[in-house]
Amino acid sequence: MRAHAAFHTLIVFTTVLTFSAPFVTLAQQNPIQTEAEVAAGLLAAKTAAEQDASNDVNRLLWFGAGMGLAAMGITVGALTGCLVGSAINPETEGWYGVPVPNEAQVIGPLVGSTLGCLASPIGISRYSSNPPVVRLLGKSPEYVEAYTNAYRAKARSLRTSSATVGAAIVGGGLGLCLFGSIQ
Repeated sequence: MRAHAAFHTLIVFTTVLTFSAPFVTLAQQNPIQTEAEVAAGLLAAKTAAEQDASNDVNRLLWFGAGMGLAAMGITVGALTGCLVGSAINPETEGWYGVPVPNEAQVIGPLVGSTLGCLASPIGISRYSSNPPVVRLLGKSPEYVEAYTNAYRAKARSLRTSSATVGAAIVGGGLGLCLFGSIQ
């Protein structure tokens, strides 16, 4: 009997060890984090994402894109403004048959070119970029979400500011040319 009881004890002991080992391993892999540790991890993700976005965004490229798109927008806007201004109020003939532009023909191109200049930074700010996936491998879902949101926000801010400066230079240069030709 004694051998029989020892055998049953050994079977129970082996069964307990077999089924408890995976749970111990899971408990070791997924430690419980406090709220302060989670907040610190999310702050680290945000800081790393902003630094990476600052390094990744090519400001000169977006500056040039802002200038180029503003120049195209100004051209299209001014031509559209001319057409709309002429349709609203046609030219009148002045002295010796020379056509005299009216207010609609002056304000139309001005409004159109201004809207065309503003369209480039607005359009560029709508562009969304994602961080490289390699930086997110092996991270927790909370870290990935915080990193991605911070990266997108910082990259959008840098792109938009660079494009706005480029569009402002083109728009300001056009304004100076027009102002100089009026006087």
